[in-house]
Amino acid sequence: MILRSKILVLLLLIASVTFSQKIGGGSTKSIDSVRNVLKNATDDTVRVNCLSYLSEYPANSDEWLSINEDLKSISEKNIHLKLSKRLHDHYMKCLSNALGNIGGYYLENGNFDKAMASFKEGLTLTRKMKDTSAMSNMILNMGGIYYYTGNIPKTLELWNEAFRLQEACGDVKSAANTLNNLGAIYRNQGNLPEAIDSWTRSLKMMEQVKELSGQATILNNLGAVIADLGDENKSLEYMYKAVKIREQINDPRGMSVQLNNIGKSLVRLNQIEKGIETIEKALETSKKIQDKGLMADCYVNLGGAFTRLKQDEKVMEYYLEGNRIYSEIGNSEGLTTTWSFLADLYLKKGDIKRSMECGTSSMAAAKKLGFPGYISSAASVLTKVYKKLNKPAQALEMMELWMTMRDSANNKEARKLSIKKQFQYEYARKTAEDSVKIAEEKKITNIQLDAQKTQIRQDRLLRFVLYGGLALVIIFAGFMFNRFKVTQKQKKLIEDKERETERQKNIIEAKQKEIVDSIYYAKRIQSALAPSERFFDKTLEKLMKEKGKGD
Repeated sequence: MILRSKILVLLLLIASVTFSQKIGGGSTKSIDSVRNVLKNATDDTVRVNCLSYLSEYPANSDEWLSINEDLKSISEKNIHLKLSKRLHDHYMKCLSNALGNIGGYYLENGNFDKAMASFKEGLTLTRKMKDTSAMSNMILNMGGIYYYTGNIPKTLELWNEAFRLQEACGDVKSAANTLNNLGAIYRNQGNLPEAIDSWTRSLKMMEQVKELSGQATILNNLGAVIADLGDENKSLEYMYKAVKIREQINDPRGMSVQLNNIGKSLVRLNQIEKGIETIEKALETSKKIQDKGLMADCYVNLGGAFTRLKQDEKVMEYYLEGNRIYSEIGNSEGLTTTWSFLADLYLKKGDIKRSMECGTSSMAAAKKLGFPGYISSAASVLTKVYKKLNKPAQALEMMELWMTMRDSANNKEARKLSIKKQFQYEYARKTAEDSVKIAEEKKITNIQLDAQKTQIRQDRLLRFVLYGGLALVIIFAGFMFNRFKVTQKQKKLIEDKERETERQKNIIEAKQKEIVDSIYYAKRIQSALAPSERFFDKTLEKLMKEKGKGD
C-alpha cells in the first residue's frame, strides 16, 4: 500500500516586513550592526525597528521566537500610551507582525494551542486596524490549524472567508494560495470536480502574477488528482513539469515532494526499483531540510514500494517510522493512513489485537477528518478484522460503510466531471496558446501588410518625385534653350553692331586722314607763301637800324 500523491498546502505565515526594506539587506555585517544598535538602544521606537529587522534574519528558530516575543512586549506597552497617530499605528503594525510570527513558530513546531491563541489575538488586533490583508493571513493560518487537527468543516469556513478578503483587497497571489488549499480539501472529500476547478483557477492566477513556485505546486496537485483517476502517465507529465520549475527556482522542499510523488507513480507503473531510488532521493533531501512531515511521507511510500517486493520486515519498519513521525507532529491525515496500513499488515501476520487497535484508531481519525477515502480504507480493514473475530454483525456494518464511502470517493459521475474539467482546462490553455500564436501570426501578417502598403506609398512618392523632377528638367531645359536662342540673337545683333561700328570707324579714320592731309597740304602752301623767319629777322634788324638813325 502506498500513500496517495502528496498534495501541497500553501499556508501563508506572516513575516515581519515593516522596516526591513528601509534598513537594507540581510548581510552578516548589517545584522551585527543592528544587534549592536539594539543592545545600546533605550528608545522603544529604535528597539522595535531593530527587532522587526532581526525577525527577518534569525540565527535559529529559538532566537526568532525570542525576538518576536520582545517585539510583542514593547509594542503592547506603547499602544496604550498617548502617542501620535503615526507612531501608534506603527506600534500596532509591529504587534500584528509579532503575533503572526509567533503563531507561525508554534504552528511549525506542532504547538497548535499556542499558535491558535496567537493568531486569534492577531485577528482581533487586525480587525481593529481594519487591515484586510493581515486579517486574511490570520484567518488562513487559523484554518491551517483546524486542517492539521482534523476539523475540516471549520477549515473550509475560515479558508473561504480568507479567500473573500484576499479578493477584496486585490491580493491575487494569496487568493491563489487559498484556492489551492481549498482544492486539497475538496480532493480529500472525494469532490474531484471542485478540486480541479479550484486548482485550475489558482493556476491561472499564479500565471497572472508570474509566481513560479505556486505554479509548480498546482501542477503537482493536478498531477496527484490525475493519479487518483488512474492515469499515472498523465500524472507524471504534470509532475515533471513541476520538477523543471523547482529546479529553476532552486526549491529543495518542493523538489523533494515532486520526487516522492514521482517515485510513488513509478512504483504503481511497476518500475519499482527506479521508484524506490527516486523516493530515497526525496527522503535524503527531506532530512537535510529537516521537514518531518515530508520524511514521514517518504517512509510510508517506501513501505508501499517494498510491499510489492513482499519484504514485510522493511514494510513494517517504514510504516512504523512514518506513523511515529506523524504522531510527533500531530498530522491527522498521515496517522489515519498509516494506522490503516499497519492494521492490514498486522492482520496478515495474525496479530488480530494490534490490527484491531490500529484499525479503530484509523477509523476514529478518519471520521474526525470526514474524508470518504480514509473512512473507506479504515472500514475495509476493520471488515476483515471482524470477520477474523467471527463478528458478522460488525463485519457487515463495516462492509456497508466501506462500500458507501468507496462509492462516494469513487463516484463515476464525479470522475467524468473531473476528467471533463481537466480537458476543459487543457483545451482552454491550448486555445489560449493557439490564440496567442494566431494573434502573433496575424500581427506578423499585419506588419507585412503595413510594410507592403508603406512600400507602395514610397514607390508612388518616388514616381511622383521622378516625374516632377523630369518635368522640372524639361522646363529648365526649355528655359535654357530659350535663353540660348535669345543670347544667340543678342550676340548676332552685337556682332552686327560691331561690324557697323568698325565700318563707321574706318570711314571716320579715312575722313580724318583726308582732313589731316588737307591741313598738311595747306600748311605747306602757307609755309611756301609766307616769308621765312630769316627774312623777318633781317627786316626787323633793318627797321631797327633805320629807327636809330632817325633819332
